Amino acid sequence: MILKGTAIRNRQRAVNLANHLLKANDNLICEVVDIDGHARPDDLRAALVDYYDMVNLTNGDTGLFMVSINPEVGETMTPEFYQESIDRMEELFDLKGLPKAIVRHHKEDREHYHVVWQTTNTDTKQIQAQIYRFNVKCKNLSRELERDFGHRIVTSEKSKSAYNEKERNQTSRSGSELKPDQRKRLIQQLYSKAKNRDEFSRNLEKNGFTLAKGKVGICLVDSDSGQVYNLEKELGKKVSQKELTDFVQNSKEPLPEATHLSTSRQKKIKEKTTAKKAKANDNKREPKYRLKEMGIPQELEAAAAKAKQAGQNLDDIVNAPPESAEQKAKDFAQEREQITNDPKEEFKRKLREAQENMNRDNDNDLNQEKKNENWKKFKDNELDSVIWPLAMIARLASEIYSSLFKL
Repeated sequence: MILKGTAIRNRQRAVNLANHLLKANDNLICEVVDIDGHARPDDLRAALVDYYDMVNLTNGDTGLFMVSINPEVGETMTPEFYQESIDRMEELFDLKGLPKAIVRHHKEDREHYHVVWQTTNTDTKQIQAQIYRFNVKCKNLSRELERDFGHRIVTSEKSKSAYNEKERNQTSRSGSELKPDQRKRLIQQLYSKAKNRDEFSRNLEKNGFTLAKGKVGICLVDSDSGQVYNLEKELGKKVSQKELTDFVQNSKEPLPEATHLSTSRQKKIKEKTTAKKAKANDNKREPKYRLKEMGIPQELEAAAAKAKQAGQNLDDIVNAPPESAEQKAKDFAQEREQITNDPKEEFKRKLREAQENMNRDNDNDLNQEKKNENWKKFKDNELDSVIWPLAMIARLASEIYSSLFKL
């Protein structure tokens, strides 16, 4: 059993933790078992954020404390065992009485629990949890629980060759059926059987990998996805760095750049995905547009519509010989003439023409109104141009008359 503790000292990390716990990409089952001490027992995000906000009552910064309970593959863990593990952790870290949330994840081969506690006691307004040296305490508690539950004692929880979460996510992005441990064993077998670098490189290419030169050390590039793996990490402790360097340098041919290989292969994957999406979208389009793009005569549009109504496949018309296609076009041309001479179609045509005439008359009326308005403005301006000088002359004559009268 592995107990892994994590202290949350940031509000945004509390939100990220909730999103991570609710993510069901890698888990067959993602279940919120319990949320206590919160008004909304069905909202994990709101609960964890409110749990963390309680730390504002104190001078501390550790708002949440999470422990993951990961039993070994093949070991049975009953609900009673999980509950006892949680009780023992609450006793060890002084978490009794504090609100907590429990989330259950189930993968293909194992099941594990995540328990998140609020560290602040709202009554005393102090951080109650004693989570100092929690890594050592969790490790010691794991050994005690293994003895009590009758599980196999885990001698080493993590080694240099172990894969972290980042590397597991990289493997999932590659889409490979090989798990990290299986890929590692395969590469180690190919390395042990190879007499020189050239033979090792050929065997790798047969299994979908390319030996390349990375920014730091020698790498392997996945031929399908373009993902890059560190060769020294894949081989583990069995091969020293000096031995690997000598093995790689015993060939005169230079290794390709891992960056160029990865970029080109990812670009090809992107182009294939884009082409696949375009083809899927093209199949959803109307048949007549597809006919135009393929250079089919315009007369076959009616045939395509008729085929669509009859439930026929459009490809039967597109791939038909020219003679049959021409005959079908003539047949449907006759049908189109009958539709054109239909009284209903004639009424629709007249109605459409009347609508166009009305719109044209409306446009003419608007234009005429604009002309009248412009003409009125022009006349007003002309009248002003005549009246204004006369008014000035009358005013000047009045002033002259008044001055003469005074004299």
